Amino acid sequence: MIFIRRHRFTSRRTARPRQKKIGGQSSAGGAAGIVVPIFMVLSLLPAACSSQGELLSQADADARYLALGDSYTIGESVEADRRWPAILARNLENRYPHSSISVQYRARTGWTTGNLLSSLMETPPENSYDAVSLLIGVNNQFQGLDFSTYRQDVPRLIALARNYSSEGNIFVLSIPDYSYTPYGGMLSPGDRERISREIDEYNSWMEEYCRQQGIPFVNITPITRQAIDNPDLVADDGLHPSAQAYRLFAEEIIRQIDIQALLDLE
Repeated sequence: MIFIRRHRFTSRRTARPRQKKIGGQSSAGGAAGIVVPIFMVLSLLPAACSSQGELLSQADADARYLALGDSYTIGESVEADRRWPAILARNLENRYPHSSISVQYRARTGWTTGNLLSSLMETPPENSYDAVSLLIGVNNQFQGLDFSTYRQDVPRLIALARNYSSEGNIFVLSIPDYSYTPYGGMLSPGDRERISREIDEYNSWMEEYCRQQGIPFVNITPITRQAIDNPDLVADDGLHPSAQAYRLFAEEIIRQIDIQALLDLE
């Protein structure tokens, strides 16, 4: 395991924290006297996993689903079958027992919108999907990137996601709030408030953009803010959502949008 070097946190009232590395990327968050496991960079899966965990070829599946994002999509610190896209597929297969869903990922821990864009442009997905999801942006905020970068990148990502779906079926998830985790609890109150405020700004902009574009938007941020009172919603690394939180993500997707229609399940 690689760890972030310890350093003293400086309140925003006096100076911005010194830059540190997260997932191979520069970041501007910090805490006094803690060591946070670095976001491991995971390889893309070569094949889709069915909800039962075995390899399922795209040709054998009734529905094909592509999940785009970062550590929140690839499920940092949980088993592969406990990522929210895998749980979502399993829940839908239970509701529609005559259907099978293959899930593929284009997601890595530490990715910003720019990293995801670069990956998709350099190596476009080879298959056509029934639905595509997008959950991205936390690393833009974490690294202190200018918000204009997010505003410029998102329309391009949305356009690509639509192209990857045979029917243009996509949906977007809001950014979780990591200030409510044990990691966030080690930050100053001022920095926790700043993180939540900035994540709200990202999510508000994305929700409005999705509304204008007619794209289903799922707000899962309130689930992550329950972690301050429910530690079971946080993985062992003290930063990422747990399998229990991802289960709630999947349930919220089914509750908020007509996901079965996007995947054309019967």
